[in-house]
Amino acid sequence: MDAAVPNDIAGPFPAVVILHSGYWSYGAKENPEVTDAALYFLRKGVAVFLVNYYLTPLDTGLPPQPIGTSFPENVQDVACAVRFVRQNASTYNVDSARLGIYGVSAGGHLALLSASMEESEPLLSTARCPSLAGVSHRVQFVWGQAPPGTISEIGAASFNGLTDALVGMLGETYANNPSIYDAASVNTYVSPNDPPVVVGQGDNDTIVLPAWAQSLDAYYTSASTPHNLILVPGANHVDISTYEGPYNLPIRCVAEPLMHSTFSIAAPLVPAP
Repeated sequence: MDAAVPNDIAGPFPAVVILHSGYWSYGAKENPEVTDAALYFLRKGVAVFLVNYYLTPLDTGLPPQPIGTSFPENVQDVACAVRFVRQNASTYNVDSARLGIYGVSAGGHLALLSASMEESEPLLSTARCPSLAGVSHRVQFVWGQAPPGTISEIGAASFNGLTDALVGMLGETYANNPSIYDAASVNTYVSPNDPPVVVGQGDNDTIVLPAWAQSLDAYYTSASTPHNLILVPGANHVDISTYEGPYNLPIRCVAEPLMHSTFSIAAPLVPAP
């Protein structure tokens, strides 16, 4: 985990855990979509925690093939990261009552999934962070960029570029074990108790389809979860992942006022460079 706090204002600061993309099987906290987002949040007066999460183990073949699963260990790692920040808030001059998660693509899925899971959810065992047992993983704000949230719907489609990645993460095809896909689906857990949600989605995304984002949005609506879906015309998956690009300005114009209100900060909007 890497941490940074704003250096031009006084704390304690709100804080965001940032999660990388990578089909649940590769990527790291050094990814550019992570470091770019970290700089953005720091400019907003928000402390950042860049974390790695457990990835689907791959062999050394060409192309690499899964040799193990990564769920639920991956979402457990996200919850553990939030618990760590909350437990160590005073060390980092962070306000433990103002925490959020931001993630891109696979990281966006894990951000939304962790944010919707209740404290009592058995899948969020603290076996991977036993010293943090009893520390809450709940956050006050969550933001996913192009997140594949409706895992069951995606797995059932079985024609898309995420099929192999889902089989790697979950160890089964949807046809063989739909229940594990349900367990990994954000929509399984959404409720009115969820924090405010922002989902940014390109309407030209051919990896995480806009229809899946709209389906997740309907689940949030049905559950009375406070949420915002921003569909960006012409944007593809990479456009949404490239944080400081112009495609993300419409998303930031919705997300920032919500973040400012939730985190009680008064930073102005920063126009796209």
